[in-house]
Amino acid sequence: MLLRPTTCRLPIFAAVVALAGCGDPGRGTDAGTLGSWKLPLPDERPVAVASAPVATPFLTAVERSPQVRAAAARLRAARAAAGAATVLPDPRVFGEYSSRPRSGDGLELWVEQELPRWGERDAAAAAARASILVAGAELDEARATIAADLASDLIAADAAGKRAELRRAQAERARALADGLTAGVAAGRVRSAEVLAVRSRIDGAEQAAAEAARDHDDARRQAVARLGLQPGAELPSLPSLPSPLSSVDDAPAVRLAAARRLVAAADESMAAGRARPQVTVGVGWQRDDLGDDRDEAWMLGLALAVPVDRTAVDGRRAAAAAMREASGHLLTAARLSAVAARERAERAAVVATAAAARAGTSAQRLEAELAVLRSEVAAGGGSILLLVDRLDALVEAQLAANDAQAAQAAAGAELWRLGVPSPTPPVPGVP
Repeated sequence: MLLRPTTCRLPIFAAVVALAGCGDPGRGTDAGTLGSWKLPLPDERPVAVASAPVATPFLTAVERSPQVRAAAARLRAARAAAGAATVLPDPRVFGEYSSRPRSGDGLELWVEQELPRWGERDAAAAAARASILVAGAELDEARATIAADLASDLIAADAAGKRAELRRAQAERARALADGLTAGVAAGRVRSAEVLAVRSRIDGAEQAAAEAARDHDDARRQAVARLGLQPGAELPSLPSLPSPLSSVDDAPAVRLAAARRLVAAADESMAAGRARPQVTVGVGWQRDDLGDDRDEAWMLGLALAVPVDRTAVDGRRAAAAAMREASGHLLTAARLSAVAARERAERAAVVATAAAARAGTSAQRLEAELAVLRSEVAAGGGSILLLVDRLDALVEAQLAANDAQAAQAAAGAELWRLGVPSPTPPVPGVP
């Protein structure tokens, strides 16, 4: 008998100008070069980024992060599940024994096999392949996200460290000036109010240095936590930016959106298959003992589950079609976002170039003013507070150049989201 069938350090921030009285005032860094990082200017027009798989401490650290390891485990799970996607359901065995005092004993055995609906097996195979593509794209996206976030953390830490250095130097310079002016108060050459004003600048610079040092530590701690390391662990240095590719379709976010569109298409095919009958076939054997006689028979069975109410079928098909449309829109958005990330980096490079040039010009002008003011103060004239203001302005110019380079590097770090090569050889335990 047939049973009812079921459904089957960045070392980037060199000072743009030297501290007052301590170096070459007009020398800065190449605005398009941040240590080992050179961000392409608009005429170079890269589309997406990735590079040949080269094992570096940075990429190895990314690969060992908890998020990437989790994504790698999901990929292994998708590959393992794909093998069972098109396997037929387990056959069912049914047996029945009856004992009848008047008519004798009876034995009946059935073996039944449920078959997939027409097109259902192909749709399941397509869904399994698409799921592997999704898991692989999610793994690459996890790598890209961790790489971009880690790069941003390291850039922020280096920028904050440079700010702290500049502020500490500002405080030391103001302290030396205040100590020199204190001797002039007794001689009547310097007013006490001027000394107090300079010492107030010291307090402000030291507070700013402490805040920058805190930002530096916070950024490094964030990077350590992002990589799943113990507090105080050593962090990798930043490698050069990935090299350009020819198409945004290679970006992980774009590949992920494309894979999800394939999943939606497979779901739509699966929903269409639900509208077809479900077939179950079976083979049976029966034996009846009738006293001195024995009767045996072989039987073939066929059962159909006919979808009478199409409400559920039509609902599944409509939902799958809507998801496929949504995934198409997300694919378009992912492509546009990849292009926008490139263009943001290009604009940041232009702005940083102009900012560095302005900072260099301002530093040269301020050095000229400082030379005059020092001579006037040494001769017993001039304004001490104006001298202090000009020294502070020089620091602000250096900070502006530092911030411009940090912004450029941060925009470059976003390019990691467009693709990160997997390290070679692979990290043990990560496919």
